[in-house]
Amino acid sequence: MRIFPKTRMFDLANVPLLRTLLDQALPDALYIHGHDGRLLEVNQRACEALGYSRTELLEKNMLDIEQDLDLPAAQRAWSALQAHETICLRGHHRRRDGSRFPVEGRYCLFLWGDLRIYVIVARDIDLHRQQERNLRSSQQRVLELERERRQEVAERLNRSERRYLGIVEAMAEGLVIHDEAGRIVTANPSAQQILGLDLDQILERDHADARWGAVREDGQPLDAAEHPAAHCLRTGQTVQNQILGIEVAGRGRRWLSINAVPLCLNRPSTPDAALTTMVDITQRKQLERDLARANERNATLLRNASDGIHILDPAGHVIEASESFARALGYRRDEILGMHVTQWDPAASSASMIALVERLGISQQSAQFERVHRRKDGSTVEVELTANTLELDGQTVLFCSSRDISVRKQLERELREMATIDFLTGVATRRSFVSRLEQEIARLRRSRAESSCLLMLDLDHFKNVNDRFGHPTGDEVLKHVARLLRKDARAADAVGRLGGEEFALLLLNTEPESAALQAERLRQNVSGTHYQGDGISIPMTVSIGIAPLLQSDGSAADCIQRADQALYRAKTYGRNRVECA
Repeated sequence: MRIFPKTRMFDLANVPLLRTLLDQALPDALYIHGHDGRLLEVNQRACEALGYSRTELLEKNMLDIEQDLDLPAAQRAWSALQAHETICLRGHHRRRDGSRFPVEGRYCLFLWGDLRIYVIVARDIDLHRQQERNLRSSQQRVLELERERRQEVAERLNRSERRYLGIVEAMAEGLVIHDEAGRIVTANPSAQQILGLDLDQILERDHADARWGAVREDGQPLDAAEHPAAHCLRTGQTVQNQILGIEVAGRGRRWLSINAVPLCLNRPSTPDAALTTMVDITQRKQLERDLARANERNATLLRNASDGIHILDPAGHVIEASESFARALGYRRDEILGMHVTQWDPAASSASMIALVERLGISQQSAQFERVHRRKDGSTVEVELTANTLELDGQTVLFCSSRDISVRKQLERELREMATIDFLTGVATRRSFVSRLEQEIARLRRSRAESSCLLMLDLDHFKNVNDRFGHPTGDEVLKHVARLLRKDARAADAVGRLGGEEFALLLLNTEPESAALQAERLRQNVSGTHYQGDGISIPMTVSIGIAPLLQSDGSAADCIQRADQALYRAKTYGRNRVECA
């Protein structure tokens, strides 16, 4: 079997495992060369020792490295080597910078077919000697440190022994030691204070004494075998943070947290005594009960809040919600817990929730905005949402309060409609129409779009209608004319009532000639259609003034003035006619 490929007779780079072992596991320099001294392979340690790269070394001969090497003599020595025989020689190697250092080399011959391959493992003698000196120095230092450590330990033990009683006396935790039978043999001052007894009174008792009145954390009587000291003595196991209550004279029930450790003084693995420490946690227990009640009150307030309270994690999932919030969306509270905000707010997303949490966390302010929520049945409800951040269980969450504003939004829409729609005729009010006209003039200024025209209409002799038939009939006539105007107007056009019996029509993208034709058609429709109602027929005519919108118009008032002047001429010239500005 051939280990190395035919493309190169000897190349360790083609054997990754061997290359890794020689580079990382071999501490000495390795050189492999032929009988002519030409290097065939080296390891990383050889490169580091001589200051060459591997490529540079493989271009050299052992003559370039071994300071004292005489090639013919060396070849004779190499020829005397037998396969797998090892010889040890000393000499000097030369580094790249010209400096030299002593080495001890171990030579070994391998036969590769008819070729003789030599492997040299060279150790830097100076480095080796320094390492030996360092090792001896380290060993000596270890011995000195060990002596110092033993002296220090002895001193510390003496000090510890002297201070032990002081520590036990001063420690805040109560300390009690029980013998093998469970009897108390000593107790420190803190234990005496916690138990409400002096040392003599304590020494009269054991852990099972009924006078303790011991109970478990759930309030049930504590069996003597369940006492931490008893358990520790029986099993040899440590007990940690066992909660129990005892009766203390003059102070009622006190709650203690007790740890117990077995002490094996004479027999390995068999407890001879138990050391127990205790802390009075009565105040902590009271605080925990108060906190639990406060949490229950808060949870009750949250569940019964009138606003829709919901708390979201940073990704947008519900971790808490009030009954009112779930009810507003048509869910039960248990259904909405865990839901994602996008399930009722399609405009939201996980990314937007994370961004909102970050923004509110930086600003330390709340945000208020309006949203449309989707109920379980698919219907929608408009809400006003207030959101801010708070810390809950170590993470920043989003606290949200939503309020149904559907009625308010509907009222706003109705008020907006009242402000923009004439309640009698159903067309735009003067303010709304003028605003639309201003927008069109601004559009014409921005672009070279086709011209638009304004028509102003006035019912002829409308006062006579009111005087003869009454104002209710006059109102019906106005509504009738408004219907004719809306019918004649295109979807993009605007119809408005400017006041009394005066109307206006904005024709978008309409040249004056086309506007005149439409005005004439409108005039004929009005004059050819009598108002019919309550058994009466009232003929009507209108006068119309036309004015094109100009880019030079400073405001809607300029265009209205020109159209009004044209309307005035139409009335002057006999009414029931059309005039252009």
